[in-house]
Amino acid sequence: MSKLSALALMMILGAASAAACGGSSEKDSDGDDGTAPSGGSKHNDPPTGGNDNGSGGKSNDNTGGTAGETGTEDDSPPKILRGADLGLPGTGACEGISLGEFIERAHELRPELADIETLTPGSGEALEDPGREIIPLQSDDGFLLAFKRGDGDCPAGCIDTTYWYFESDDECQPVYLGEYAAIYDSENKCYEVEGERRWDVGRTVPTTSRCDYEPYAADVSGSHEVSAEGSIVPCSTESGGEEAWEEALEFVVEQDPSDPTKAEVSFKNVHPKVDAGSWPSTVEADTLTVDYERSKSSCIDNVAVNFSYDFAEGKGRFTADIAGVTDCSDPGSELCKGHISLTLKN
Repeated sequence: MSKLSALALMMILGAASAAACGGSSEKDSDGDDGTAPSGGSKHNDPPTGGNDNGSGGKSNDNTGGTAGETGTEDDSPPKILRGADLGLPGTGACEGISLGEFIERAHELRPELADIETLTPGSGEALEDPGREIIPLQSDDGFLLAFKRGDGDCPAGCIDTTYWYFESDDECQPVYLGEYAAIYDSENKCYEVEGERRWDVGRTVPTTSRCDYEPYAADVSGSHEVSAEGSIVPCSTESGGEEAWEEALEFVVEQDPSDPTKAEVSFKNVHPKVDAGSWPSTVEADTLTVDYERSKSSCIDNVAVNFSYDFAEGKGRFTADIAGVTDCSDPGSELCKGHISLTLKN
């Protein structure tokens, strides 16, 4: 019997014993209760940034579900099943087959992955070996798995990562879908990227950080409206007063025809001080960026905007810090401060 089968059997027997006694199951003699062990450290981004949806961490979109949930109601990627155990029963064609048994079949199909055995931990837990991980995802018909192998400072998140993706067929046999690798080239300070990410699992490498990147500025001119969630603290002389932001962010981009890396951005219905006039911006690849502060010399009246939106990914952030006196003509006028912080997505 393989190690995974033994673990799955012990978990099933332990769960049955606990149910019979009305208590919770205890760890076996090896200290393994079927869940990912704790330990390790917090995940950090690689030298050039990016996002890795393994290592028990969260990505921008795939925040993960809990073991036992299946399926999704929209076109969003399937959720990671954090804290699942090897005894998790399959669905659809895999009814009667446990997650542990399906992992064994995947190991038989690709023996070079047999050393990757630990499941994605639950919230607040960490992997004992953050360089190797099996990531199960929700499915209402069988199993979806991603195997991860990392290298290079893995306690801090792994600089290099490779993922192998599997799904089950109508006989609950694993089907290999391909791999995705992001390997850092320290000499050229860029990432070599091969393959295709699936299910929003795997490190996302910014276009400008890829070794095959050729500088360009996408055409982003025109009017845009994107979904925005966050908060606003109206400019006030008193602290507090935070309110939820529940409106889309509207903006207009005018690129310089002679140099498309330069543009002017105008915002609509954000704040009178933000809406007034346009903001100098840059366009690199598919990303529009504003990082600019306006102020008046006649009195304290400052507005700083930091805005970045990636049109290819459909994601971005917007922040604005506002500070000024309530009445420039009154020397004794009080200083008010406000702040806006938004997460953007298409």
